[in-house]
Amino acid sequence: FAQTTYDWPSRWILIFQWAMMVLFFMALFFVSLVMYTLFAVNFTTKRWLLFEIERMDSGLPLSGRELQYKLGFNRFQAALQAFGYDASMGIRFSEYLAKLMRRNVVALTDLTWVCWVCLATLVILNTLRSEATRQFTQIGDENLEDEQTDTQRLAQYLSFIFVIGYGILVFYLAVHHILSSRLDRFLAKGRAGGGGAGGLDNSPNARGLAGAEQGLITRDDLEDSNQYLFRRSREATMELIQVIILSLEWFTSTFFLSFSNEIVLHLGWGVAAPLFIVAAIPAAVFSALLPWTLTLITLLSSLGTNLDEDSVRYLIIKAGIPESEWPAHMREAFRRAKEREEGNDGGYAATDAGTVANASFRGGGPGMAGSFAGLGNGSFHGGLSFVERPAASSRPLPGQS
Repeated sequence: FAQTTYDWPSRWILIFQWAMMVLFFMALFFVSLVMYTLFAVNFTTKRWLLFEIERMDSGLPLSGRELQYKLGFNRFQAALQAFGYDASMGIRFSEYLAKLMRRNVVALTDLTWVCWVCLATLVILNTLRSEATRQFTQIGDENLEDEQTDTQRLAQYLSFIFVIGYGILVFYLAVHHILSSRLDRFLAKGRAGGGGAGGLDNSPNARGLAGAEQGLITRDDLEDSNQYLFRRSREATMELIQVIILSLEWFTSTFFLSFSNEIVLHLGWGVAAPLFIVAAIPAAVFSALLPWTLTLITLLSSLGTNLDEDSVRYLIIKAGIPESEWPAHMREAFRRAKEREEGNDGGYAATDAGTVANASFRGGGPGMAGSFAGLGNGSFHGGLSFVERPAASSRPLPGQS
């Protein structure tokens, strides 16, 4: 770099400028998508809360997402009892789901090296696609060095849209369908797990587990829902969604930055307008389905043996349940957390219940995660651990006045 950029070949300068422009618009789309998803989570939470209160137990026939939600609610009730919590302590399934979904939205901002390697691979594949299209459209053309004809340009645009853009969309729809099918399999099982005493009644009009009132449900009766995720891991599944997001953002940014002006100039608005609409469909479909995709991932990563006790305890405190009515193991967890807090001389201490005694931003997270520390009415600390704080009206922790 001893030489100035003016000594570089002009072609490389233009490529560098174009790459920076694409990355800028990708970052802009990424931030917009995260903000939109958080808004969608808050909106759907209110909708599911109304469904939980008004329709879920009304006896009306349920189908599709409503049925999945209802059966997920039954699994949630089973897990609560197996973990020793009283399902009547004001713990709303919609709030539990929303809290963990916000955690997953924040997790989307922590882009790993795998995402960038996959994006680089896509760029290489697109180069091969472009060259293959050029060779195919020039068959029989004796003037190979001449400027491309309008037909050849149109072939490049269409191949980019349908091979890259719709290829990504088809891959995403396949992932979404697999997750939905696996959730149906998990929810449709006749028992909560192995050979325990508690059986799960999957009738849409049933609540919880058969025999639950007799306290027959134990953790051995629950199933590990993570086995239905890709590579049996929430993190790996979220990484797959991140790859899809980056790929679609790159496709959309590249098309409109590289081709839009050229399309209008050479083909006119009569051709450009339909092409723009067709090119925007993959991003539009993905944005519409993403909130439910995150719901599927959240359900499969937080039910059965994967019940998030931190979130459950937070919701119990938020509901204002008196300490005397807390489960014994919850009171013990808070006692230990209080002792750790006092041992740290009032410093940062994250309690076992997922609340923050002395809230602060600790460590941040790699990538862009730290930029979203305050999103979703919570605090971000230690990478991907998203911890919400009870409202000011909530009851104090044990030992606090």
